[in-house]
Amino acid sequence: MSHQSKYRVKVLEEERLKRNAAHRKWYAQHPITLERRKRKKEYDKEYCARPEVIARRKIYDATPESKIRRKRAELRKYNISLEQYNEMFILQSGRDAITGLPLVSRREISHPSLPFATVDHDHVSGKFRGLLNNNINRALGLFKENPVWLRAAADYIEKHREAPCPL
Repeated sequence: MSHQSKYRVKVLEEERLKRNAAHRKWYAQHPITLERRKRKKEYDKEYCARPEVIARRKIYDATPESKIRRKRAELRKYNISLEQYNEMFILQSGRDAITGLPLVSRREISHPSLPFATVDHDHVSGKFRGLLNNNINRALGLFKENPVWLRAAADYIEKHREAPCPL
């Protein structure tokens, strides 16, 4: 990780700690608000467990509009539109940017066995890089997007393919 990246992560962490401290201070001064939030959370939990609400949710979730709305909300996190997402899917020929394996644009009933396309973005700059298989994208995250670790992991796998562990 470069010096700038480390500095940016440190600054973001400091900002998060300041924000959390400010929130704790505010709630300490406004205990009634905190109590209201707790009660609302409990009510919402009970409300969402009602059979008629569950049935209504199932009907709504089955509509194509709800799937599009959900996808747009997910993409908003990465600052891209549904049109940009679809354009990238077409540019990549419906394939994973790393492995080249086929993807589906979202969980489709016709292709439940295919992995779905997930937005890959740089955690430092926040830039959208492309679409990846969900598992590949998670693996990059688990490796902290560190190219040195990823290369070392690839070397490790190749080494043990040629000569298995002596145990």
